[in-house]
Amino acid sequence: MAIDAEGNIFLSNGYNSVFCFNFELDLIWTDNISDVGGPALSSNGHLIFPAEGHVIKVYEGRGISCLMHPVTFYVHNQYNTPLQNVEIIIGEESKTTDEYGEVIFDLEEGEISYTAIYNTVEISGNYTVTSDANQTVDIEFIVTSTNDIKIENGIYPNPTNGVFTIDLPNIGQSNITITDISGEIIFDQHYSTNKKQVIDLSNQASGVYFIEIRSENSLHTEKIIIK
Repeated sequence: MAIDAEGNIFLSNGYNSVFCFNFELDLIWTDNISDVGGPALSSNGHLIFPAEGHVIKVYEGRGISCLMHPVTFYVHNQYNTPLQNVEIIIGEESKTTDEYGEVIFDLEEGEISYTAIYNTVEISGNYTVTSDANQTVDIEFIVTSTNDIKIENGIYPNPTNGVFTIDLPNIGQSNITITDISGEIIFDQHYSTNKKQVIDLSNQASGVYFIEIRSENSLHTEKIIIK
């Protein structure tokens, strides 16, 4: 049992229910928590119930749940390249995605509405926050305009015995995909830095392969021959 400064009494049945009574023993609110333990009051007046061995449920005021859950927002384009500096707005809180296209919000259980803004394009949606771990909201922006990526030193050597270098220019994050002549993907890798990338396809059969390099809004394709 716990009693707050207003004289409200908090009880649990030790099984699956918690109760709040006023000083006249009128029931104010009740809630269900599996395997609930006894309540305690923190210094800020929040009411705390241990449950299911390790899960803690916290309330403020007259039964408003204030337990927060981390939710990751992952933002990318249609090629699954992460998008950085995308603004995510939830209520009055606003954050931007990092270099991996991610940002984390601590949210209460229940349905929330969000807006993602990238290059003046907005995507809005709803998500139901639960107590589950590893919650992720996936947001995809369709990039409709692409510019050719200029690769000064190209891809070399070409033809190759299977090991070759791609000199990535200053394009930020990029994704390299390589397919064989039938269209099957044999290599797919994301890069967060701009530098020379050595790729080893020596385990592939001789023939023609197609390299596709994508950044947030740019594209470069090139053919390479394995001898």
